[in-house]
Amino acid sequence: MVLIDSDVFVLDLFYPKDKRAKANKAFIELDGPERATTIFNVLEICGIASFSKSPEEVKRLFYEFHQIYHLEILYPEVSLPSAEEFLKRLLAGVFSKILFKMNFSDALILSTAEPFALSAFVTWNTKHFEGRTAMQLSTPAEFLAQRASEPSAT
Repeated sequence: MVLIDSDVFVLDLFYPKDKRAKANKAFIELDGPERATTIFNVLEICGIASFSKSPEEVKRLFYEFHQIYHLEILYPEVSLPSAEEFLKRLLAGVFSKILFKMNFSDALILSTAEPFALSAFVTWNTKHFEGRTAMQLSTPAEFLAQRASEPSAT
């Protein structure tokens, strides 16, 4: 499963004339592999959308995001005995990422996603995550190029 960062969706939703838009759209429309994003990515995207979209449009984006983009939404693991323990563990994981010089939202996204079996992380901001995760990092354009060069893709 491939994790997709917020910036890929933000580019798709709000910047169709960006020089990266064509590769971005090709990646979004790519069949397979299974894809995911975290609930915190969705919230980040909705926060950005709230400045230019109506509350109804933002609600639709939030509740239908997984259908619009055909992906799974990942939530933090909650198999702990109490809400307090859950929050403490989540924040400890986030803080451990912050110690690697990450901003809060990137740290929250990584600490939520890493417990899942994810093969790659696709983002336009690979430098934000280099050396901070074991997932293979690539931009949408790099992911498409790698996929095209695979023996089964020819």
